Amino acid sequence: MTITTNEMFRNTFKTEDGQQVLRDLSLNFHVSSTTMGKDSLETAYNEGQRSVVLHILRRLATTDEEYPTYESGHSYIYDYLTTEGI
Repeated sequence: MTITTNEMFRNTFKTEDGQQVLRDLSLNFHVSSTTMGKDSLETAYNEGQRSVVLHILRRLATTDEEYPTYESGHSYIYDYLTTEGI
């Protein structure tokens, strides 16, 4: 049986340690805060950090079939964070 990419993400982040890491990433890398910096380079850097955490959250909130077509809206992030208590 082949494990899917999204299942690998879920296996990694479903543990207590994984949840703590995801909570830390979400708090420290602009998931629910502004990415505006002093200039466009800092803003781009901040947005790059944020996009990695959003990628993880999108993987956790979707199936492999849904992921490529999942809309770029962010409601799934808050739904996932609320559901998982992060």
